Amino acid sequence: LTDGDLTSAVVSASSDRTIKLWRPEGETGTPSKCYTLRQHTDFVKVLGYAADAGTLASAGCDCCVVVWDVARLAPRVVIGGSEGARAHGDSIYALAVRGGRCAP
Repeated sequence: LTDGDLTSAVVSASSDRTIKLWRPEGETGTPSKCYTLRQHTDFVKVLGYAADAGTLASAGCDCCVVVWDVARLAPRVVIGGSEGARAHGDSIYALAVRGGRCAP
């Protein structure tokens, strides 16, 4: 991830319905930073990272895919989940990344 403070971040998905972007402690001894992304309504099971370093996709047991703008720490697109629509009929366990974009 290459957005200022998010350089060299580690991203994790959790059963607490969140995604965390962790910026490890720097060589200067600065404390670690953690950013929490919230959009999912059930366990987050999978992450996909786009080569453009500004896009992350997440999916899981809520049957929707969220494409995140890493710089803004906000969703760009939610596929399923809105208006009762679902991206899939059941949990999602895989995402593919192609050509610098996240593809569910």
